Amino acid sequence: MTDNLFLDAIDSDKLNEINAIKRNKAFALRIIKDLNKVFRTYERIEDAYDSTSIDMKRTSTSNFYRCFSLLANKKGLFFIANCLGYYGVNDGSSIKPLGFLYEKYKETSTADDSFEVRQDHGQVTIRIKLNENDIELNNKLKDIVYLMEQNQFTKVF
Repeated sequence: MTDNLFLDAIDSDKLNEINAIKRNKAFALRIIKDLNKVFRTYERIEDAYDSTSIDMKRTSTSNFYRCFSLLANKKGLFFIANCLGYYGVNDGSSIKPLGFLYEKYKETSTADDSFEVRQDHGQVTIRIKLNENDIELNNKLKDIVYLMEQNQFTKVF
C-alpha cells in the first residue's frame, strides 16, 4: 500500500504505464536540460492524458507550429523533427541533405511524396527513439545536433 489512495485504486497495468511515462518524462527533462547548454530553445512542457510533450521553437517570437519536440509516452521517448529540406547528397553547400537521416530512421519517420519518391525537396518528419541504455544513444544525439543546426537553432556560447 502506498501513501496515495488513488494510486492504490488503479489497476496494476495502468499503474505500470503511468510509471513508464514518468521515467520517459524524467529522461526527456534531462535531454532538454542538456540540449539547452548547447542550443537556445524556447520550450513549453505539456502533460496530456497519456503522454508528455516538450515543444521547442527557435525564437521567442515564433510559434510552435511544426516545431521540434520530445514526446514521452508509455512506448518510450521520441525526438521529433519536422523539417523542410531536400533528400540529396552532401555537395559541400551550407544546406545539408536530410535523406540519410530519413533512411536511417525510416521505420518511424514520414515524408511527403516529393521528398521520398522523387528524392527532392519536401517535408520530412524524423522520429528518433531515445533510450538511456541504448548503445547507439551517442550517435542518435549527434543526429539531433545535426537537425538542430539544420533548423538554425541558436547555439549557446
